[in-house]
Amino acid sequence: MLTPKTNTAIAAGMFMALAVITGSCSDDAEAPVNEAPFVAIYSPENFRTFSSGDNIIIHAVANDANGTVSRLEFYQNEVKIGEVEGKHPYEYTWAGADTGRYKITVVAIDNGGAKTISPEVQIRITENKLLDKNWQLTGRIINGSEAYTQLDLCAKDNLKIFNPDGTLTYDENFSKCNVTAAQTEKGSWAYNIDHTAYSEIRNARQVDYQIISLTDTKLEVSWAENGKTYSDTYTPNPLIID
Repeated sequence: MLTPKTNTAIAAGMFMALAVITGSCSDDAEAPVNEAPFVAIYSPENFRTFSSGDNIIIHAVANDANGTVSRLEFYQNEVKIGEVEGKHPYEYTWAGADTGRYKITVVAIDNGGAKTISPEVQIRITENKLLDKNWQLTGRIINGSEAYTQLDLCAKDNLKIFNPDGTLTYDENFSKCNVTAAQTEKGSWAYNIDHTAYSEIRNARQVDYQIISLTDTKLEVSWAENGKTYSDTYTPNPLIID
């Protein structure tokens, strides 16, 4: 026969065993917390300006500390424009965007369904008024003094055409300063990040222009070379260049 003291010991042992079993089951039932992934846009830069017709390539970086990134979704003004799967580098090309201002974000979704929204990047898309015109020099000021009237007719006659592919066409038009020169020459051009300036490269010579004014009917720029400051005015010439 068990004594009361023995019964008490057995009961205590059974209680401890039950507590251990119960605690073990409770630990096993707790699933690990799924941490949300990290995502950020590293291109385009914030407040960048694009021209209508440009392909806007959005580059993002994403990773997941306790899993994998399943896909990235790309949004403009909270409207989904596309998604990509796979691994870094993550890249999406947004084509055919209308002019306006946009807030771009990227959503990363991991293999557990957790989501993270990137910080937004603001961009602007404007009409490219440089394109589709034959720009002819119609005014020049050097160091504050009028200098256009001193130019030879052949220099006033020249045209420049900014092409959408980043090339620049120089056309001698009707009057050539050098009759043996080619009718046209090629160069290249590119805007700066906010379209307040552009650079031209021709025959390995680069000139950086600050845009003073740009409309459908006039281009005003300033530039410097050899200690002189130039202010040039261009207007479109209706001549059709083949």
